[in-house]
Amino acid sequence: MTRPRCRVAVLAAIAVAASIFAYAPSAAAQTAAQDASGHQASIDALDKYGYRAGVDLFAGTGCADSDELCPEEPILRWEIAVWLVRTVDGANPPAVASSRYDDVDASAWWAPHAERLADRGFDLSCGPDQLCPDEPMDRGQMAEFLARILNLPRAGTAAFVDVSADHPYVDDIDRLAGARITAGCGTNPARYCPDQHVTRGQMATFLARELGIVEEAPPVAAQDPTPLPVDPAVTTGTLDNGLTYYLRHNDDPGKNLAVRLLVNVGSVDETDEEAGIGHFVEHMLFNGTTDFPGLSLGVALREIGVELGPDVNASVGHDRTVYQVEVRLDEPHKAPLVFHALSQMASAATFTDEAVESERGVVLDEYRLSVESVNGFITREFDRIYTQGTPYEGRDPIGTVETVNAMTAEDLRAFYEKWYVPGNMAVVAVGDMAVDDLKALVEEHFGPLAPGEPRQPPSVYIPPAGSSSHVVTDPRYGVSLISLDIPIDPHDRSTVGGDRLTTMESLIELMIENRLNDAYDRGELSQVDPPKFFSFTYNRGLRYYGTNWQGDNLDTASTDYLSVLLTAQEHGFTDGDRGRAIRQIVSSLQLRLDRAPTIQDSQWVGRYQDHFLYGADIDSVAGSVIRTANLLTEITTEELTEHFRWQMSQGGLLAIAVGPDPSSVPTVAELDAAWASAAPGSPPEEVAAINELMDLPEPADPVSEGSFDLFEGGYEWEFANGARVTFTPSDIAEGIVNLQAQSFGGWSVLEPGGRALSAIATNAVQGSGLGDVSRLELNRFLEDRNVSLNAFIGETVEGFSGAAGVDDVETLFQLIHLLVTEPRIDDQAYADALHTAETRLELADRDPRWQAAVAYLKARYGDTWHRFVASRGEIDSLTPQRLLDMYRSRLGSVDDLVVAVVGDIEASVIERLAQHYIGTLPAGEADTYIDRRRPMPTGLVQRLVTVGEGESAVLEIYHEADLEVTPLRAVAADVLGTALAERLFLVIREELGASYIAGGAVDGNFAPRQYFDSGVYATLDPTRFDEIHATMLEILADVAANGLTAAEFEQAIAILTTDYNRENNAHLLSALLSRPHVGDENVLTLARRRLELANLAPEDVQALAAALYGGDDRIEIARRP
Repeated sequence: MTRPRCRVAVLAAIAVAASIFAYAPSAAAQTAAQDASGHQASIDALDKYGYRAGVDLFAGTGCADSDELCPEEPILRWEIAVWLVRTVDGANPPAVASSRYDDVDASAWWAPHAERLADRGFDLSCGPDQLCPDEPMDRGQMAEFLARILNLPRAGTAAFVDVSADHPYVDDIDRLAGARITAGCGTNPARYCPDQHVTRGQMATFLARELGIVEEAPPVAAQDPTPLPVDPAVTTGTLDNGLTYYLRHNDDPGKNLAVRLLVNVGSVDETDEEAGIGHFVEHMLFNGTTDFPGLSLGVALREIGVELGPDVNASVGHDRTVYQVEVRLDEPHKAPLVFHALSQMASAATFTDEAVESERGVVLDEYRLSVESVNGFITREFDRIYTQGTPYEGRDPIGTVETVNAMTAEDLRAFYEKWYVPGNMAVVAVGDMAVDDLKALVEEHFGPLAPGEPRQPPSVYIPPAGSSSHVVTDPRYGVSLISLDIPIDPHDRSTVGGDRLTTMESLIELMIENRLNDAYDRGELSQVDPPKFFSFTYNRGLRYYGTNWQGDNLDTASTDYLSVLLTAQEHGFTDGDRGRAIRQIVSSLQLRLDRAPTIQDSQWVGRYQDHFLYGADIDSVAGSVIRTANLLTEITTEELTEHFRWQMSQGGLLAIAVGPDPSSVPTVAELDAAWASAAPGSPPEEVAAINELMDLPEPADPVSEGSFDLFEGGYEWEFANGARVTFTPSDIAEGIVNLQAQSFGGWSVLEPGGRALSAIATNAVQGSGLGDVSRLELNRFLEDRNVSLNAFIGETVEGFSGAAGVDDVETLFQLIHLLVTEPRIDDQAYADALHTAETRLELADRDPRWQAAVAYLKARYGDTWHRFVASRGEIDSLTPQRLLDMYRSRLGSVDDLVVAVVGDIEASVIERLAQHYIGTLPAGEADTYIDRRRPMPTGLVQRLVTVGEGESAVLEIYHEADLEVTPLRAVAADVLGTALAERLFLVIREELGASYIAGGAVDGNFAPRQYFDSGVYATLDPTRFDEIHATMLEILADVAANGLTAAEFEQAIAILTTDYNRENNAHLLSALLSRPHVGDENVLTLARRRLELANLAPEDVQALAAALYGGDDRIEIARRP
């Protein structure tokens, strides 16, 4: 199918999905008998089965004193016993002298069958010593009985809408459906009819299906094991040694290749003594292989432009290990080198004693950052709570200090040789190469690997747990919040049934979040941040609906939030809820389809990684969109209600109160009381949707317009109010339009303290309605549109930044118009903005990272203009009107506003929108920014932030140079920053083994004046602080005096050549917005950067380094115990 036709077909499916939200077919209209008819084939098969076994299965059990089976009549309990014994034993049992049942006459011919069944451990009793032989059995009881006697394995939910979450036999019914013994009693939605009596025909079908003498039942929709289709554009396969591969040609961005090595092993595979060993092994694979001894693998990759660094190229989780490389394909030897390097990492790591000892210090520094820092401690506590009582308990990938210190080269090698085998691995490669060439590289470099023994994944099924509340505090943590997670059952996402469940959960997420947001906007929630409700996968065995909130009274906020969920659980969803969610999903499907042609290599490899590790969908985008659209037409409101009820009943509530000290958060008892106080309310009234945000203003004609040569197709319009709209067409990201608008001024023209207060003002305005449109109406209008916009007031500019799908660009322009002309601050938004300011003040008082940022700004600029945290006095003096006046002073009119637009849209559309929404904005008095930056302090300025014992130390060193930012110098800054970061990384981390993170950056700045600044940093072992401090200064002094080495210069050129060829819309926006600063002739487009890079000499870089590091002026911020 050609792409245009495919798009038409997909949009047709989407249109159908979008139109069904008002149509909810009745259950009667959808029911189709499953277990209720068509049983003759099963009866005949059982007859033949009994004949071969030498017993008449149905003899003596005919209905109405006849030999007829009467398949539509209920089967009685004594008849069930007869059929089962004859089926299992192939014979009738001998007579019995007595019966264990008070209501069974031992002389009855069928009594031995009841006794025989009980002797085998399968009691049919209906009460103490009672068989109730002449009574029928309902389908729910039959599911329990068959699941028990057949020992049916656990199965995922069948999502029968008439089997409630608290039904006594819900798990047994799921098992019976999962074994394909039943398909229920109806479809669309799926039903089981648990209270109906089992008929004789149904019983015959149950038995015949279990014996395998008739076809098994068709799968229930939610359990359908049919694999999802695989996109024909990706080539998948398995080498003879067991290694899996995913290969795809992709020319976006072009001349690029992304490759990942996936290893199906994680910390869950470790023993207690091995805790953290998989993570240590991951570190060691960059420290020597047979063909790349020592650190030469990193050198080889850097020479071809590959960026290496912490958290960039490898990671280890509970269930997986990932290595990734991306390279520009501008020379033929690069792709083979990447495959060779990864194959060496997969099979030929050397693990020398010296390298292990050196890397141990790096791993321990990462441990300090991951565990002993404030965020690390909180994250570790969450992991402990999430995983307790599961196979993941005690399996944090980072390990412990004790296990890391105890690991030897032999231990690491043994783990590596056990798990790093082809049967546990996949290679994913996507890029601008023919698939045949990629496959040849996989076969050449990975084909010779010895097969090994593939991993047998441990069972990670985790039975539902009850509700539990926890409190986690750390005096360094400046935020008080409640985290609420609701465990949900993992399912196989690679199947048709799993895909249906995934779509159902997407709808449920949106329906619940819509209800929460409506309640929040109505003032019914006491939390101070907009509510969220989303699903997330923690690992293969743990999935949750999750959220968190802040508030002045966390107990009340908790009760309010849960009450909304309980209301949905009690009363169910409405067709209106479902319709809103469908429209939101349809909008995202349209955007996904529009963007499909420009999916980048790294995005494709991420999808295939998720398929190998977690079974994610890798159908074509069009196929996936059509499938989802069709599901939206099938899934009923009733199904969604029952599935949510089932989810809510399965796992209980996992609540964690987080704060700086116990007094800042509820106790466990108070949390439990808050949950107990929650109760369902009345079903909420549905929110009426508005049809438009505003009336269309009369257009303003531009006073000038014309094309510009900076980019092909560039065009701009200038209006009488001083605003200018500049546009460049771009299909880098199809279906997307990016926008950034800014004018000169910023907080530099406000009063002292304006930096901190202006952020509070923009937060308050953006949390409110606009004009006559309430926040509730605004959110309702925007929820199914692909549009986002943020207002900002920076140091020297203020403006707006946003993006939209091509169909929603007019809404983007309308939001700008309203944020300029009709901003307002609602009471709730004002309270929320104040709470955010309070939180920032608390963070600055407690969190070492915030304290370090405050210390730097104060050392560099003083305490007047550049403070980003409002003081207590400033917060207390605020009023809504004062914040609104501050906002309007910078964003309530325009004088020199430049609106830069880049995207996949016609210039004529932007022209029309500019005339209606930008040219009509009110004009203000002309102004510009003020230079509030005092000179760099002379000499050495040092500041110390004290951290806790056991934490990593952090050293930051800052320099500046007042130089004109020419295009050549700007590129020299990129080269210097890249090379400097590499040298710091290699020396401090790789050679000295003292740091997990070491690096730096150099940037050119145009406003409020032109200058360059540099920051270098390292995390480190506190006991080696002085050593690393001296080393960093030596490196800076050497670069200032001697420049870069030839190898460093060439490596930086190679890395930046790759970076400068990865164009995106943000680069185009940045270039457009820099035109007023430097003029078109000096705008640093990526093409200009590539040109300057080709002309750059090492002397240019050294000159910049000497200007930055050649003197004694610097600021040092140290965090250490």
